[in-house]
Amino acid sequence: MEVEPLGGKRHVAVTEHRIRKDWAVQIKQMPDERYLDAIKVRLVMDNLNTHSIASLYETFEPKAGRSTSMEKRPKQQSQ
Repeated sequence: MEVEPLGGKRHVAVTEHRIRKDWAVQIKQMPDERYLDAIKVRLVMDNLNTHSIASLYETFEPKAGRSTSMEKRPKQQSQ
């Protein structure tokens, strides 16, 4: 379940099992499908054993796992 309280949004996905792959797919879908225009997505989660960056690397190719786990920020210009 994803909740965006200030935006009044909620996304719920029901899966047959609660496994790492299911969690990783949901996390990857957030920036790729539901928050395309977001510069940064802040994720607050509980400490269930499936909720870890390792789940992304186990589910996707290393490049995709890394891009999902990295924060996207505009570059700061040096002075």
